[in-house]
Amino acid sequence: MKGLILKDFMNLKQQWKIWAIFLIFYGFMSVSSKNNFMGAMIMVMCAILPTTFMSYDEKAKWDKYALSMPLSRDDMVISKYIISIFFFAAAFLLNIILNLLIGSTEIKEMLFESTILSAVGILYISIILPILFKYGVEKSRLIIMMVFFVPWILVVLFLKLNVNVPYEQIFNTYSSILPLISIVIFIISILISLNIYKRKEL
Repeated sequence: MKGLILKDFMNLKQQWKIWAIFLIFYGFMSVSSKNNFMGAMIMVMCAILPTTFMSYDEKAKWDKYALSMPLSRDDMVISKYIISIFFFAAAFLLNIILNLLIGSTEIKEMLFESTILSAVGILYISIILPILFKYGVEKSRLIIMMVFFVPWILVVLFLKLNVNVPYEQIFNTYSSILPLISIVIFIISILISLNIYKRKEL
C-alpha cells in the first residue's frame, strides 16, 4: 500500500515545478488583493489529481503489472482514496495559512470556509473515482467534465432565467451537515469502487 502511494507521488514529480509556480503566483495574488480566491482553485486541482494518477497508470498498463506482485485489488483502490485525502488535507492547511496571511476573516469563519471547500472536493472525488475504476480515464473524461461543469451551468442558467432558488437558505440549512454527508458518501464510494474493481477484467 505504501509503495502504491509513493509511486503516485513519483508520477507527479515532473509537475511539481508547475504546481509550485502556480501556488506562489496565485498565493501572492490572493495575499496582495486580500481575497483568497485561491482556496477554491486549490480544491479543484486536488479534485482532478485522481484522474492524473490513473491516467499515468493506464498509459503504463500499471494495473496488470502491479497485480502480478503481492498486491491486492483492494490495495489498488484504497491507495487512490488515501492519496486523495492526503492532498485535500494539505489543501485545507494551505487555505488556512493563506487566510491567516490575508487576515480578512475570523478564525471560526476561516475554518468553516476551508471545511466546506474540502467537503465539496471530497464529494467530487467520491463521484469520479468509481467512474474512473469502471470505465477508465479515456472513456470517463466526458462524464467527469459533466460532473464538474453541469452544477455550475445550472446555477448560471437559473440566474439568467431569474429562477427563484433560495441559495442562501439552502446553504445555511445544509452547510453544517455537508462534512458529515461527504464522509458518508466517501465511504460508500470506496465500497462501490472496491466492488467494481474486483469484477473488472484487466
